[in-house]
Amino acid sequence: MKSGYYNSAIGDLRKRLTAAVTSAGLNRMFDSVLTVHDAKVFKPHAAVYKLATDRFSCQPGEITFLSSNRWDVAGAKVFGFDTIWVNRIGAPDEYPDMA
Repeated sequence: MKSGYYNSAIGDLRKRLTAAVTSAGLNRMFDSVLTVHDAKVFKPHAAVYKLATDRFSCQPGEITFLSSNRWDVAGAKVFGFDTIWVNRIGAPDEYPDMA
């Protein structure tokens, strides 16, 4: 645990996600890399977000989830995560009721 927090990446393909994290020089900043492969479903299915609560033995409200994909943030919000939408291109909010 770093500074009282765990850091994790959740993505689709383990090999590709691990390579991207390593290539960006972020591998030492993450405690784990979680993938939809482990849940056997795709996001925004709740089982994918549950990987994080299971991995870190915590409740959904104890996790802050960041993504540039608004649909992913919406799925994480429905699951119970605190969320931050990284709106890099200033896109309109497709889910304004899920702020």
